[in-house]
Amino acid sequence: MEFANLNDLKEFQLNLSEEVVTRKNSDGSIILMKMDDGDIFYKMEGVSSEIYKRLEAGKSLFDVSNEILDEYDVSEETLVADLSKLMNALTKVGLISSN
Repeated sequence: MEFANLNDLKEFQLNLSEEVVTRKNSDGSIILMKMDDGDIFYKMEGVSSEIYKRLEAGKSLFDVSNEILDEYDVSEETLVADLSKLMNALTKVGLISSN
């Protein structure tokens, strides 16, 4: 999936897999592991862990993106490119899916 701009995120429906165990560490990082495949681990730190926490709380990717733009010194172009990479990585290993 490639997002060209924030408007692309309005229609994006993200599904967090129910087969994923999430561990939130004291350093703010998050470890994701698929319950049916113990070989799949994914560690998120920094802004990516903030994004995941907000998605897990039920916020849309569009809303989370706007919050990140307000809170961090990042351009829309950079954020959209980074979100594309993160969503592709999580989808590739089956930790999320999209409609």
